[in-house]
Amino acid sequence: MIICSYKGVAQSKQLATITQVEITDTTLKNNIRFVLEKYQKNNAFFKKGYGYVNIFLQSFSQGDTLRRYNISPSLVGIKHRQPDRYYPDYYSYINNKLILIHIDALDDFLDRKLSEKDKKRIRKLVDNTLEPTRTIVLPHVGKRVKDKHFRPDYFLLDGGLNVFVLKGDKTILVPEYNF
Repeated sequence: MIICSYKGVAQSKQLATITQVEITDTTLKNNIRFVLEKYQKNNAFFKKGYGYVNIFLQSFSQGDTLRRYNISPSLVGIKHRQPDRYYPDYYSYINNKLILIHIDALDDFLDRKLSEKDKKRIRKLVDNTLEPTRTIVLPHVGKRVKDKHFRPDYFLLDGGLNVFVLKGDKTILVPEYNF
C-alpha cells in the first residue's frame, strides 16, 4: 500500500515533491512484474531495455471493490511544458524499471505545484528509460532546422492491465492488451 504525505488546503496550490517510495503491496508488485515480463518478451523496445511503467491507483469502495490499479507500460517522454498533473505523485523501481505512480484521489482534492527542479529531475529519470536522442535536420519554411534533441515517441495502443482488489483479499485481472 502506498501512503500519501501531503499537507494542504484544497483552495491553494501546495508545493509538492515527487519522492521515491518502495512498493510493498505484493499483489501490485507481482502484477507489475507480470506485465514487464510480457512486454519484454513481446515488444521490440522493451526487449532492448527501453520503457517504463505508469501505475494509476484509484481507491474507491464500490460493491466488493476496494482498489483498482491500472498498470500501463510506456515509451513516451514527459514534455517540458506539460502541466503538473502529468507528473507522477511518486516513483519507484521494480526489476530495475522505473515505475511512475499516479494517485487519482490526490488530484481530486489537491491542487499541487511542482518546482521546475523537481519536474526536470523526473523528466530526466523518464528520459533515461527511452531511446537516446539524435540529431536530425528538417526542412522548415525554406530553410533547414537542426534539432539536436530529437526523439520519437512510441505510443502503445493498449490500456495495460487493470487489477481489481476486492474484499477478502481477492483479485481480478482484466487485461486491456493483446500480446
